[in-house]
Amino acid sequence: MLNARLQFNHINYLHQPKTIKGKVTAKGERTPHTHYTFAVSKHTEMKILQTIIILFITISSFAQSNYDDSKISNKTKKAVKKIEKVNELMSSAVYSSGMRPKQWDNFETLKKTATESELIELTNHPNGVVRSYSFWALSYNKNVDLFKIVKNHLNDDELISTQFGCIGGQEKVGDFYIQVLTPQYVDLDSKKLNKQQFRELDSLLVYSNNNLNAKYGAIQRIESSESNYGKIKELYLEKNDQSALVKLAKYNKVEDIELILNNREKDNSEEGGYFHTYKAISNFPNSEFFTFLKSQLQKTLDNTHYSNEWTQLYRAIASYKNEEAKNQLLIPFTQVEHKNIRKYHLNMIFSALNEFQSDS
Repeated sequence: MLNARLQFNHINYLHQPKTIKGKVTAKGERTPHTHYTFAVSKHTEMKILQTIIILFITISSFAQSNYDDSKISNKTKKAVKKIEKVNELMSSAVYSSGMRPKQWDNFETLKKTATESELIELTNHPNGVVRSYSFWALSYNKNVDLFKIVKNHLNDDELISTQFGCIGGQEKVGDFYIQVLTPQYVDLDSKKLNKQQFRELDSLLVYSNNNLNAKYGAIQRIESSESNYGKIKELYLEKNDQSALVKLAKYNKVEDIELILNNREKDNSEEGGYFHTYKAISNFPNSEFFTFLKSQLQKTLDNTHYSNEWTQLYRAIASYKNEEAKNQLLIPFTQVEHKNIRKYHLNMIFSALNEFQSDS
């Protein structure tokens, strides 16, 4: 038996190079000081990554259940209760009038009243709006490890009501945490994540079991490496994740052609459900898809309404950048039956040509 000690220097398992080089110092019966140089295979690399993700999920799954109300002062509790009562995440100016809502005053009170440790505790409060405002308040503190808090809330998919300016809607708490730390989002005065932290966050979003909307963008941004291919394909096959299909197409693997051709989302219209199929094809303009695209184009010519899916259909056709694609893109100029619909076709064609011409 060998007693081995692995010596690593600052290895980031989530974003490491193709091989990991290091030194093993091993002691054996006949070779008391044998030194070995090794390289970790991609398979081993993925095993390490998966182990870390599983460990991370196990730790983070307890985050919100650990709220300790006894750590919050009575004064802070009063501010929290006011936020809970309104129960909506609001900016400093809302609606068309730009009025300052009472909820913003409640937020200001929370910022002034709560200590750093209280705010950290409140990020695990049972109420999602309280959690969100508490994290927002913490984002002004440059000394707090905000990234750690975000990582503990990747499963925080509680929907809360939001009102930012004229725009009202719903947001998952975990998504809001990420947006606060994203440059040019929510609040310019908030502390933001750096590029390395975002790369790590993308990996965690992709490899962990979560329902955050941020996962969509993470799948598109993560490196199109062979080590990530299996996970991307798994997300599509097991979760029917449409963003994963679009990413999968970037690998340009012949074995995925059938998956892309057979993909269709649930849609009430007779011709719809192909938005992400078209997007995938634009990443992988293989000749096997072209007959399908021509058939889909023909179905649009007699429509009395336009569809946003046509934007992606024309992008897919334009991505071929050949004579046959040009001929297909000329068809709507003369064959669209309804003149009031033709302008939508032409605008989408122009946009697609402009995009792929600039890429060439």
